[in-house]
Amino acid sequence: MYTLNLDYQANVIAIPATNESVVVVDDFLANPEQVIHYAKTTAYFNPPGTDRSFYPGKRDKMPLPYKRALSELLNSLRDRGVLQLDGKVDIYRNELSLTTVKESQLSLFQKAPHIDSLDNKDYATVHYLCSEQHGGTSFYCYRPTGMAQFSDDNAVKNMLKSIQHHAHSFDGYIQGDSELFERVLSVPAKFNRIIIYQGNILHSADLKGQHNQQDDIDNGRLSVASFFYLE
Repeated sequence: MYTLNLDYQANVIAIPATNESVVVVDDFLANPEQVIHYAKTTAYFNPPGTDRSFYPGKRDKMPLPYKRALSELLNSLRDRGVLQLDGKVDIYRNELSLTTVKESQLSLFQKAPHIDSLDNKDYATVHYLCSEQHGGTSFYCYRPTGMAQFSDDNAVKNMLKSIQHHAHSFDGYIQGDSELFERVLSVPAKFNRIIIYQGNILHSADLKGQHNQQDDIDNGRLSVASFFYLE
């Protein structure tokens, strides 16, 4: 159902303020249109928040063949020396995602960059099934400490308290520098591009603009967010 394109192109980009990189893979699937077909004909998108995350939109799980294609890509990247993965890859979530929440409906923490995990062995991927106009993913550092990667729970709690204290400075989706955060890297969206990065690096999707907040598979911001752990 989903097939890895063996002629994919991979690039490694250093993430400033960290010792880590983001891997950018273009032309990931040989048949990306199958994801669109699944989204239109089979997926049952659950309302925002159903997956117990702050993702500002609807989601449904992808079928197992997608997981197998992603696993094949990760192993291929490791074999080529592009992605340094020390351990067995355990892909535990694949979420078909469509951003739908309007800026006026956002909670405070949906307006700020976030991390997915405190563990260095936890990774995230974003597979874009939309055009560049829908915005990619940006990486940030927290200005008061200069930190962009978090492995300490107390540091995260202090950052969250600071966000609450500076709530007045957040106006909708973040996209660029703000009072508390500095954007250190931005990776543009591109149809059938997938990016891979550690989940404890501060990041946020670039979601400004009404075209990123519409319940429309053809014209909205459709992506697949996946998460894996190194055992």
